[in-house]
Amino acid sequence: MTSVTAEAGAASKDPKTVSVVFNSQTIEIPRGEHTGAQIKAFAIAEGIAIQPDFPLAVKHGNRFENIGDTDVVKVHANQEFTSVAGDDNS
Repeated sequence: MTSVTAEAGAASKDPKTVSVVFNSQTIEIPRGEHTGAQIKAFAIAEGIAIQPDFPLAVKHGNRFENIGDTDVVKVHANQEFTSVAGDDNS
């Protein structure tokens, strides 16, 4: 019966996904290495209002580093990402 309880616990939170902050919203995306384009696609699938051609950045310490569409990032829990229109100069 212990295995049933363990399976039920695993079903409530998929260990292959992690919570990250994307444009101030918490979303679940797959853990592991993904390209910038894949990270944006996961965010769009989770309902984040961005476009695939928006620039992407990840927070490192007190600053954000740009991520290209082909750059690979190791995604882990509690990372912070941001993506906004690159030509928004208003």
